[in-house]
Parts: sequence; structure tokens; C-alpha cells
Amino acid sequence: MVDNFLKILELGGSVMLPLIIISIFTVALIIDLIWLNVKTHKNLTLLKNDVLKMEKSYDPISKVVNMDDKSYDDKVKTLNYELHRLERRTVILSTIASIAPLLGLLGTVFGMVRIFSIVSVQKPSNPIATLSGGISEALFATAGGLILAIIAGFAYHFLITSLDSIEEKTKLYFHKLKECDN
Repeated sequence: MVDNFLKILELGGSVMLPLIIISIFTVALIIDLIWLNVKTHKNLTLLKNDVLKMEKSYDPISKVVNMDDKSYDDKVKTLNYELHRLERRTVILSTIASIAPLLGLLGTVFGMVRIFSIVSVQKPSNPIATLSGGISEALFATAGGLILAIIAGFAYHFLITSLDSIEEKTKLYFHKLKECDN
């Protein structure tokens, strides 16, 4: 395992370490947001079936439903705050999707600089071998950045669409609730 990690760092150059760290963070964030998303949709279904108490969780629906002795307006404000907080966490994926290709490009530049500095200073007898090593480093870093960007971008769009659905359903529910109170 450690050998594979060192091999990836060697193949992609110095930019691979930040890409790997960001990849680990991204996977953890995606898992957390998907879990929270599933929990929220489950609690929305319970809410539609008039289950007015649910297990405490950190999803927006259970936080609002479990608010005892709060007015309708307080619950709506809390719901809006929680949904906005969830959206801010989701936007991190969009930022990662934007930055990851730039890190890959930076790795490409580092690999090309390494190639040209070796060729110009050392004047190797087999420049093709030297060029292929540097180009491999450059392409490996680019591929790493693009793969991370694709995963983060896809997850962002999936989660933001789901969050819009949650927001729409909860606002509809609270609107009906307010009508019943009047």
C-alpha cells in the first residue's frame, strides 16, 4: 500500500500530494453529503406521512421537526438556515471541481520544466528516455486533476439538484402546514 502511494507520488510529481489529500477530503465530503441527503429524503417521507417526531439527527428536517414549542416562523427560519448551510457545504465540491484541473495543469508545467532543465543542463545521450519520463509525469498529474474534477463536479450537480428538490418539498409542506393552522 505504501509502495503504491509512493509510486503514484513519483509518477505524478510534487503536485500529486495535494491532489491525493484533496481527493481523500472530497470522497469523505461526498459520502457525508450523500448520507445526509438520504436521511433528509427519508425524513421528508416520514413528514408527509404525518410522523411528527423522528430520531434526532443533524439533517435539516429532523432539526426542524424536533423543535418543541417554536412558532411556525421560527421553524421556517431554521429550515432556511439549515438548507443554506447544507448548500454551502455542497458548493465546496464545485470549488474542488474548478481547482483540481488547475493543479493537474500545474503538475504538467512542473513536468515540462523538469524535462527542459534536464535536457538543457545535462545534455543526455538518450533524450527520448528523459523526455518520456517528464511527459509521463506531466500527463499523470493532468489525469489526476481531471479525474478529481470530474468526480467532484458530478457529485456537486447530483447533490445540488437533490437539495433543490428537498427545498421545494419542504417549503410546500410548511406552506400546507401554515394553511392548516389558519
